[in-house]
Amino acid sequence: MVEEEKNSGDTSLTIDNKKKHKKLKKVFIILGCIIVLLFTLTYLIFLISHKDSSRNPTVKKETTNIQLIQKDLIEGFKNTKDTGRFSFRMSDEDINQILLNSTEGLLSGKEESCYIDSKVSTFYVDYKSTLGVKTRVSYVFDNYGINPSKEHVLIPTQVPRMGMLPYMWGHRMNFESFINEVSKKSGLPIRWENAMLIVSPNKLFEYFPNENIKSFVNGLISAKPECVSIDPNSLFGFDIDFSLFRGSNIPGKDISDTLPNLYSQVNDSLTPEFLGSISSGESKKACSISVADINKLIYSKFSKRVIEQASIDLTDVDVTLKVDDLYVSLIDTSHLAILMPVSINGYNLYFVNNSIITTFPKTMVVNFEILTKVMLNNVEFPKEGYVGNVVISSLLESLNDICKDISYMNFKSDSNTLSLDLSNIEKTNPDFTFYNGTISTNVVDPKGFDVIVTAQ
Repeated sequence: MVEEEKNSGDTSLTIDNKKKHKKLKKVFIILGCIIVLLFTLTYLIFLISHKDSSRNPTVKKETTNIQLIQKDLIEGFKNTKDTGRFSFRMSDEDINQILLNSTEGLLSGKEESCYIDSKVSTFYVDYKSTLGVKTRVSYVFDNYGINPSKEHVLIPTQVPRMGMLPYMWGHRMNFESFINEVSKKSGLPIRWENAMLIVSPNKLFEYFPNENIKSFVNGLISAKPECVSIDPNSLFGFDIDFSLFRGSNIPGKDISDTLPNLYSQVNDSLTPEFLGSISSGESKKACSISVADINKLIYSKFSKRVIEQASIDLTDVDVTLKVDDLYVSLIDTSHLAILMPVSINGYNLYFVNNSIITTFPKTMVVNFEILTKVMLNNVEFPKEGYVGNVVISSLLESLNDICKDISYMNFKSDSNTLSLDLSNIEKTNPDFTFYNGTISTNVVDPKGFDVIVTAQ
């Protein structure tokens, strides 16, 4: 009897334990479901709020930062002939390529790369995937304006965002150290100052690959800083307006249709009949040498001079700085303007040397003293500066070459003097024994020089 009661009690206990296990199992299952649901919801919230699959579109190339900058500098001269301007623009693709080349070692372990999108004025940092979710942080900037030093001033406009949320946690970008390090590694003229990004685009011209062209343009900028303007819509965009060096008062080029022989022209005018018509002590004009005739003579002997040509493999654009022409214009009885157009990729800048005219009584010689300075639309360039030196040196070399094959035109390099010397006519013309010839300035059209003969 007792044994039966014992067995009955054990059976009842077993049934109770089974019921408890079932209840616990249900509780664990429910808790597990809740935990899975919570994790799933958390992941979904994280996925929805942080996911940003947009990535840096830049593919790294075997191109250095300097090569990219120099390519854009060369291409800045592409339309100079038509516009009279140098226009430098650096695309986002080039900027991001430079960032890709320069940020290795500057980003944290969580960050993959950084880049800009100038259309929305935003700087992005791509982050490595977390739980399979791609994301990035965006820093939006506002162009505050251009300061008196012709620099962009940009300021952050809001809290950085990661996906849909403000980026409140994690390693925020320390812009001061980051920008300064990027500037050192990339060569980009940028700095972080007073919580603002400062960009100096026109400083990039220092990377121009050829020294002569760079020095020539820098000389123009120093003489007229207002020729440089910053593009407010381009982070690294700036223009140099060469048309500011061209005024409306450039003397035109008068040139004869046919090539004259000035020596024969003067000699043939001194006929016995003409000389016999001059009374003792009287003066009379034998002929005129026009500026147009002198220009035709110069043109026949002048050769264009290439100062420098610049090119780079990354673009088919090249840049040429050369002396395109040389001609003269009579300003007044004491000054002859010698004009030397120097072209920057086909756009002419008209440098003027107002040479001093000296005539000599009873001598058929006229001298033109070449001054050691030139003018460019009322801006003076002395020989001590690069622009003045290269222009004046080219002018003197051209005059020396022109005079080599013209017996009655001489150039004296020791005194920088150009001479029109027809005195040999007086020595070789037997009818000229009792006469004196003088060359005088004539500012009446056609402008030039008159040969005046005086009977003794």
